[in-house]
Amino acid sequence: MAYNQNYSELLQMEPPELLDYLTAEFSIEIPVSIESVDDLNNAGVLLGRCAANYSFLLTQAMMAKLAKRILKQEKAEKVEIDKALSREEILNMFADITKTSYNAISRMITVRTQATDEMRMMRNIP
Repeated sequence: MAYNQNYSELLQMEPPELLDYLTAEFSIEIPVSIESVDDLNNAGVLLGRCAANYSFLLTQAMMAKLAKRILKQEKAEKVEIDKALSREEILNMFADITKTSYNAISRMITVRTQATDEMRMMRNIP
């Protein structure tokens, strides 16, 4: 994850370049399962990463929307406005993907925690 990429640099990228960059830097591999304490700890790290990515991507999407509006107000060429719209859509799409990843990992943690609690309760039943 490279937050050192300047905001204005991202908004100047061609849409396919932006898509490639975000795919490389912001894709999260969701664990297949959470079976151990280490898996649980790693899932917690992933949740933090998702939250940070989501915030970053939404900020970028807001800036892209503002840039698009400015281009419209300045009566820029349609091609430039379309590129700005594409950047905004790409950033929003990645924010949505990140939110979905967060929710999936969070749910996996919840299920694992509930299963562990049920196992503990079953051991205490005479």
